[in-house]
Amino acid sequence: MDEVDGGQASEYKEQAWRWGEELETDLELGLIENSVRIIIESPVFRSSKQCQGLLRYIVDHSLADEDALLRERVIGTAVFGRAPDYDCGNDPVVRARVNEVRKRLAQYYDGHRDDAPVRISIPGGSYRAVFEMAETRALERPPKPDNGIEDNPTEDPRQTAISHDAGENPEPEAASPVPGLPRTRMWRVWGIATVVTCSVLLAVSIAVAKWPKSELNLLWKPILESKKTVLLYTGTVGPLYRRSAGAGPIDRENSVGDGELPAAPPSPSQVETQAPNGSVFVPVGGYLAPPGDIAADLKIAALMNSYNRNLSLRSGQDLQFVDLKGSPTVLIGAYDNYWTLDLARELPYFLDRGVRIRERGGQHRVWASVAGTDSAITEDYAIVFRLLDSKTGGPVIAIAGLTSCGTQAAAEFATDPVQLKKLASIPRDALERKNLEFVLRASLVNCTPATEEIVALHYW
Repeated sequence: MDEVDGGQASEYKEQAWRWGEELETDLELGLIENSVRIIIESPVFRSSKQCQGLLRYIVDHSLADEDALLRERVIGTAVFGRAPDYDCGNDPVVRARVNEVRKRLAQYYDGHRDDAPVRISIPGGSYRAVFEMAETRALERPPKPDNGIEDNPTEDPRQTAISHDAGENPEPEAASPVPGLPRTRMWRVWGIATVVTCSVLLAVSIAVAKWPKSELNLLWKPILESKKTVLLYTGTVGPLYRRSAGAGPIDRENSVGDGELPAAPPSPSQVETQAPNGSVFVPVGGYLAPPGDIAADLKIAALMNSYNRNLSLRSGQDLQFVDLKGSPTVLIGAYDNYWTLDLARELPYFLDRGVRIRERGGQHRVWASVAGTDSAITEDYAIVFRLLDSKTGGPVIAIAGLTSCGTQAAAEFATDPVQLKKLASIPRDALERKNLEFVLRASLVNCTPATEEIVALHYW
């Protein structure tokens, strides 16, 4: 098909939106990261390596939502090299240094009231940073945070321990989410984000349109793209017969079974026929569909259903040309399907009267079924052809084995994306837009395909 499955397209669209959200988040994080770098390199922080390291630690773990790493004892161990079991009550280094960082941040922003795109603060009672974008400050300038006695510059650092029980770690308060990008001084950033997001969406839409289609999509494209109902036609081996009520007794020695079906059923035009034992058989209506053909029907029906295509199932010997005309058609069966035989008559590989597949030109190869010592078919052959504009006026795909076992094997092959990769030798343009036919060899075990391979291929 020209279009990717609806589920895949939806997935690509969701991915594009995720890219857009990630881009916006990356821009915000970039602003914060750049602001931290500028602050740390400013004269206010340049004189204190401990305050620089502490601010960097708090910002990094706040952005990562790692509250467990923003506790007093953990910070003391990670930043200031204290032992994991050190006494926070007797060694308030974290509280003292965080208080100092707060003061330095306030001092820095006093000199950058209007040109700071991000304001970073550490609220009292918490070791988690809060990030305030310029837009938020433009709408409503918050009051100066009250840091209590921690902000008293004359305070003895050890006195701050009074506000905490010995060994108790203050619980970080919930941090505000990072606000959206500013509208006052950050229009340029918004513009860049919008352009990049649109570019990503455009790239995704182009990728969806040009996404490499599988061999299955390309092979079945004419059928799946048609707006009309798909006609699935299965041939039959002939009508069912029963022995007439007035017939004589069955001759078991010369009987062809239990008396219900002659070995070679008469044509549908015959009203009655005689079995070798003299018994008279009359048609009872209905037709026999070989088990392999039925299995093939189920495979095709499942494929059409997966693409939400309407399907009309027909069988028997009464399908007229007018029923085929203009409809996308799938033909199942070979010698039991008149329309398969008719359409394949002039193709590179055709079905001859000896229950064989013949090559019209080239090497004039011939393929026939192979039976084991128990007469069971161990190797069968099938033709699969696709005509884009057949004499029916619509696209046709035929799946036809020399026996119904070969038909079943060919249907499994033609609906299996993995098996169809064996058509990768065909140029993709030809696989999508040209007529094609191939001969399939199938190794069978109890009529079930074990291995399948393409032994001849032609497209035009």
